[in-house]
Amino acid sequence: MSLISGRNLRGQALNIYSFTVDVRNVHLPGNIYLKEHVNNTAYLAAWDAVKEHNIGLQLRTQREGDASDTSVKGPQIIDAMMITPDGNVGIGTNVPTAKLEVTGGNTKLEQEAWIPATIEDGWTNIRNPAYERVGYFKDSLGIVHLKGAVLGNGTTKIIFTLPPYYRPLLIEVYGAYNFQNDNTVGVSISPDGQVKVVKEDSIMLSLAGITFRAAPISENS
Repeated sequence: MSLISGRNLRGQALNIYSFTVDVRNVHLPGNIYLKEHVNNTAYLAAWDAVKEHNIGLQLRTQREGDASDTSVKGPQIIDAMMITPDGNVGIGTNVPTAKLEVTGGNTKLEQEAWIPATIEDGWTNIRNPAYERVGYFKDSLGIVHLKGAVLGNGTTKIIFTLPPYYRPLLIEVYGAYNFQNDNTVGVSISPDGQVKVVKEDSIMLSLAGITFRAAPISENS
């Protein structure tokens, strides 16, 4: 809770100090609403009492002015983020047309590292440094990627098994290149995580480039 100074929250200057007082819900000038936490969530909302307007929420930052640049007076105000009344979020744009739209500058989304696969008996990574070892990872969009080259001796169809949260919702079937016979071999990936070939022939197989969307967490087991 905060100590608030000012004779009129809607019309006068407002100061909020760091020590606490019993103020749980505050409606600030400019249709900003601070609401006490509910279910471990605190609220900063664009809101008005009459509920007759579309109100977005814009976050701004300030960058100090450049004394050497006479064309710019005082500090610069930067539009850092815009949230539209529909809930679209824009970074670098004030008119986002999607749930998240990022424009201008450099954007970085850190991806998880490749995870080495535990290969089943009857299959081995190709022992040649020119070929990648078998692995997988899931990117920030929920797409699972496979890589690597394996050699099978024809004793089992299953190459390896993907763990939960890296599995498709339904069976996915792909064509993988067979180095040994210079042809394409069917590879299936099932909701139980099994990555396997359609036939048990002894083959030298590339899994590079196989991608699929992981099933929602509620559907994965």
